[in-house]
Amino acid sequence: MVGILVVTHGPLADGFRESARMFFDEMANRIHTIGLYPGDTIEDLEGKITNVICNHYDEDGMMVFVDMLAGSPFNMTALSLHKLLPQGYKVECFTGINLPLLMEALAGTEYMTLEEMKNTIKEKAPESIVDVRETLGI
Repeated sequence: MVGILVVTHGPLADGFRESARMFFDEMANRIHTIGLYPGDTIEDLEGKITNVICNHYDEDGMMVFVDMLAGSPFNMTALSLHKLLPQGYKVECFTGINLPLLMEALAGTEYMTLEEMKNTIKEKAPESIVDVRETLGI
């Protein structure tokens, strides 16, 4: 089963997991979360990311979502991946997480391969952010 990790600034990652719980109940417990808080060091953040990936990894791989490009959570996730990928870990990562994409990934954890999940997220991402006025013609 593909694992899911969400890495964000502050409590946002936990908020995503709790919101997913409204739709997926106990399945939301499959989402691992890490938040970066004031006073945390980036080295500690990198250690937490590496620890979660290594301790909750299975042969199906792990999908990681990060809140924004070029922030510390992104940078430390990229550093962790740089170290883990050559060791054979299968990990994919997307920035700009939103609830529809997280739900799509969570729904697919039992039947999608990591590659299928990656392709689904890439396909669905443009549909997950919509100009409401344009869509409704107002």
